[in-house]
Amino acid sequence: MKKFLVEVFVLALLAACGDDVSSSSVETEPPIDLSSVPQAAPCKTDSTDTCEYGTLTDDRDGQTYKTVKIGDQWWMAENLNLETPNSFCWGDNPERCEKYGRLYTWSAVMDSAAVWSGAGLNCGYGHDCYPVYPVYGLCPVGWHVPTYNEWRTLFGAVGGVQNPEFLYDADNAGNKLKSSGNWQYFSGTDAYGFNVIPVGYKGSEGAYYNEFREAYFWTSSENRWYHALMVKFGEFHEDVEIGGWMKYFGLSVRCVKNNL
Repeated sequence: MKKFLVEVFVLALLAACGDDVSSSSVETEPPIDLSSVPQAAPCKTDSTDTCEYGTLTDDRDGQTYKTVKIGDQWWMAENLNLETPNSFCWGDNPERCEKYGRLYTWSAVMDSAAVWSGAGLNCGYGHDCYPVYPVYGLCPVGWHVPTYNEWRTLFGAVGGVQNPEFLYDADNAGNKLKSSGNWQYFSGTDAYGFNVIPVGYKGSEGAYYNEFREAYFWTSSENRWYHALMVKFGEFHEDVEIGGWMKYFGLSVRCVKNNL
């Protein structure tokens, strides 16, 4: 894979700086076959927008989010912005929260203190946890934190192709889900109204990274006691990566609607 050596260098550099990033193998259920997911037609271009949208109001703080249906799933089309402990605005700038939503540690996303639900109780850094799926976590009522296979269902619906070398990655899905603006050099087509914006992430010791260049989202799937699985969209890549990152990193959150 063309980006592999670059990624190895970046991972080594971050580890040297104290941010332990891992691409270790997934220790949960195997990834679904992307070719088995029915595809949805693109619904947004520069001149037209026929996507099926809705809205979601979070009763906890009154914020309203745009939602979009892609295939058989309803997703938030904006990043969660619920203020909680262990959540952050990029660069500690409140204006970034208004633009991007908040960044959360994995324990905050999973609601490890069981403020709203017991499904993710004690899912934090330093020990394995056994969540009850679906994990409602920080998501509004009727919505939950997606597993990595729910993310992969989304990738398959937009025409993502299974990468034979990295089975958890999805080729050709990233560019279709990335926003058509905001990226430093190479924006996406946003062909489905999903609008991934390059928020970057919060690492250790209060440092923030990669605004305008990358976007990262937590899943509810654990990968060892110190890692949980995240989804990464990169500026220079048309694929999407899934890998294990330290649970105390601050990443974005998109919620998916319960399938009742």
